[in-house]
Amino acid sequence: MKKVINRKVYDTTKATQVGWWCNDLDQTDFNYLEETLYRKRTGEYFLFGFGGGLTQYAEFYNGASTKGVKIVPLTFEDAREWAEKNLSGDDYIDEFGESKENDGDDIVEMTITLTKAKAAALLKAAQKAGVSASAFISETLPPLNSTPLSATDI
Repeated sequence: MKKVINRKVYDTTKATQVGWWCNDLDQTDFNYLEETLYRKRTGEYFLFGFGGGLTQYAEFYNGASTKGVKIVPLTFEDAREWAEKNLSGDDYIDEFGESKENDGDDIVEMTITLTKAKAAALLKAAQKAGVSASAFISETLPPLNSTPLSATDI
């Protein structure tokens, strides 16, 4: 499914599936609910939701509710919360890394602009390291008050 929301394209065929959850009811049940968490190449997250007529994914025709689907963009923090609630510990760690309890670091969501070649290089390096692009950047950057990296260091 492809949807444009706030001039951004969300496409389930091009994004990476991070995890899937359902409430184990029969699909004919009006309360049936399933959600799939995706990560775009840009690092943005979104949910693809499918649900019965009594769920948040319901669609309405001629005054009646029926099953429906929606794409819902998520912030990084919302994606982490969804994953923490719905994925196994190993799957969560695979996507978001080990939890650093009480380290005092705050997560800041930001958008960066790269050429296609640089974005591909970043994603390839992150994949090779077995982490998300965000984790790769965070782990690659030097500590505060240290010598900055040059382009050849990356």
